[in-house]
Amino acid sequence: MRFIAGPISLLLCLIAAAVVAAGNAASRDPLFALSYDAATARFEEAPKTLAGRCPDLVNPRWDRKLFVFAKAARPNGEYLVVGGFFVARDGGAMTADAAGAIVHLDGAKCSLAGPAREVFDYGDPAVASETLRLLAADAMTRYANAYGGKRVFLLELRRHGALPHGPHAKILSAAVAALARR
Repeated sequence: MRFIAGPISLLLCLIAAAVVAAGNAASRDPLFALSYDAATARFEEAPKTLAGRCPDLVNPRWDRKLFVFAKAARPNGEYLVVGGFFVARDGGAMTADAAGAIVHLDGAKCSLAGPAREVFDYGDPAVASETLRLLAADAMTRYANAYGGKRVFLLELRRHGALPHGPHAKILSAAVAALARR
């Protein structure tokens, strides 16, 4: 009997580890498409009330587990870059949300500007360039903190070929360059 208890205990530990790993699914950040483990690269959790304030973030099939990747307060309200996971309402799988969104909160109103990187690269009439610059600067601080320092974060960008470049990536490229100079 004691010869069976050891392998059964090991099997139960492996199953428990698999369940925990499934709950901590890998995600992709919305600005650089870096794959990260939400348990180790810690970003601020978005307020639980955000999905309720922004009904366009959810649908009848999916809820959201959201993290804040950047935040900027402006005279016309607060802007957030959010991303994270789609969570099946039937209790099923969590699926990474690689696109994320830029959300504008103005009092009780909430509006979505669009997928985060797309708005940074191509603009959106609802989000001023200065707001995007403020979001990008805040994102650099948050990413550096989440990755354990600016050097680690910049190395991750290089290692994954995720440094922003090209004519459409001016705002994020300038923010990364400013972080590297700090």
